[in-house]
Amino acid sequence: MAEPHTNLNPEANRFPRQARYILGNEAAERYSYYGMKGILALYITNVLLMSRDEATQIIHIFSFVNYFMPVLGAYVSDRWWGRYKTILYISLFYCLGHGILALSDAFESVDAKTLCLYAGLALIAFGSGGIKPCVSAFMGDQFKPEQRHPPAPRLRRLLLVHQSRFHSGVSYHSLRPQRMGLQLGVRHPGHRHGRGHLRVLARHQVLRHGSTGP
Repeated sequence: MAEPHTNLNPEANRFPRQARYILGNEAAERYSYYGMKGILALYITNVLLMSRDEATQIIHIFSFVNYFMPVLGAYVSDRWWGRYKTILYISLFYCLGHGILALSDAFESVDAKTLCLYAGLALIAFGSGGIKPCVSAFMGDQFKPEQRHPPAPRLRRLLLVHQSRFHSGVSYHSLRPQRMGLQLGVRHPGHRHGRGHLRVLARHQVLRHGSTGP
């Protein structure tokens, strides 16, 4: 007996074309975030000449704000902008934060570099946390109604593979840059190579999301 879903559009059995851009956006965001965080303690202690306790305090406050911002991001998305515009606009603050950290080498004084650190981390925490509640939901929006409640085992497997790819990709791009960031931090004490590389990835994140379309 033929399955009731055989008359579905063949596109219903495939991943949405926008998925590659959303996955690339999330991978670039995670890669740049953890790469920056991997050399953050070295930068604070070796360049800004702060103690380890001060570095720990700054990193913990940064992490707290980063994981509190999803509340604001979800509210803005549901109340005003929607998921697509929230991700796009708030990602611009994220890129600006990486840019401020990378450009801190233009200043000679430690005080100026410290101000750049605080401003950059604040923008990164706002950007990274603000888009967090929207990305996976926006990914789900790309699936057609018949794909969201699949009647067939093939479509159920499609959604399971989607979840596996999304979360495994995010996990991979969260682990690898920390090692890479530490290597860059050890080889280049000024850390400008590491932060500049991560700034490019953050800019790439926004460009990929802009290609997705609302």
